[in-house]
Amino acid sequence: MRFTEPITFHLSPNCLTDEELVKHLDAHTVAASHHHVEQCWNCQERLQTLESEMNHLRLCYQQSQPQPVMENGEIELRIEGALGKYVLLEELNSGGQGLVYRAWDPELQRDVAIKINRKPVRNELAGRFRIQQEGVFLAKIQHQNLARVYDFGIYQAHPYLVMEFVYGMNLQQLVATQTLNESQIRKLLSQIASALAHCHSQGILHLDIKPENIMVSADLHVTLIDFGVSWFLFQKHPGHAVGGTFGFMAPEQRTGNTRQWSEQTDIYGLGALLFFLLTGTTPDCENNEGGRSSMCVQQQLEKVNCSQTMKAACLKALAVLPENRHQCARSFQAALSAQHKWLGGLLMVAGIILIVASWVCCSVGNNYLHADIKSVPAEIITFKHPEPVRLGTNSERDDLDLLTEK
Repeated sequence: MRFTEPITFHLSPNCLTDEELVKHLDAHTVAASHHHVEQCWNCQERLQTLESEMNHLRLCYQQSQPQPVMENGEIELRIEGALGKYVLLEELNSGGQGLVYRAWDPELQRDVAIKINRKPVRNELAGRFRIQQEGVFLAKIQHQNLARVYDFGIYQAHPYLVMEFVYGMNLQQLVATQTLNESQIRKLLSQIASALAHCHSQGILHLDIKPENIMVSADLHVTLIDFGVSWFLFQKHPGHAVGGTFGFMAPEQRTGNTRQWSEQTDIYGLGALLFFLLTGTTPDCENNEGGRSSMCVQQQLEKVNCSQTMKAACLKALAVLPENRHQCARSFQAALSAQHKWLGGLLMVAGIILIVASWVCCSVGNNYLHADIKSVPAEIITFKHPEPVRLGTNSERDDLDLLTEK
């Protein structure tokens, strides 16, 4: 238990008591709960001190409570109230990999998303160093289609990430309410591929590409969230780990052999996501090696009403062997738009042909015009200006004036 040195505050008669401040310690209404608090620095400092102490007491209480044990012998992860300085508002998702909460950051006055991993860190010292290293790398990622990572930490040996809270609906919710056409699917996948290309350039694999991890705005702007199971390519030590969502996992990811993980592992996730958007299901045909059968996937894609270009891009991304997939996210992105580029090139060529044809027609027309002019007699096409009237003496000009007046 920690103890803080007592702080002396010079209170005015209008200052709130500690009991009154505690009543207003709702993170959403701290500034607006009392007009005096907004203008009194003493009350604001006391409020922050009380909030910090209460969060610490909550954390100590949670750590002292026995945790429920699940059937497999692992401790069930359960958090209530607060996680460090963050006030937990609601549980957004609970999966096999971890828990996701919407929380409030009282210092920066904003909503955040917190994902805490179910799998605890075994070696406390080495685990903290690795989590810190990974947190630093993730915080450096900045891309218009990626959720920002703000903070990281370890709660009862369970690592957690504090990320940008993205408002809106996820892709799973979107496809449940409307049918996406091919152009919309291409727009969504292109943005996701761009986000993954940026991750890969920083040496990070996402490894959990699924509709629930893709937030979509009303104008189809995509934000890829949740780096909870991401893998860092600079981790050269071999290991055995399984993470992600089964229906969207590459064969090498499901085996857990991290030596085989590469950018193509995420490319498979892109292909599985595209397959889901085209068919409404995940690729579920398995061969004897535990991977998807390309023939079965191809048969399912043949039933879909979309361009051959999109089918080919999807089929190649879902290849069982990583070396047979698109070599990078940019390559997948280019394959999606290959048909549009071909049409654009065709239109450009057609435009050039029209320009050349117009020029030829004009040239031929001018030649005929010149030939017709040459065949016309010179006296017809020669125009002579009339000779100017020359007036002689002053008396002649006076006679002209008299005639004009009459």
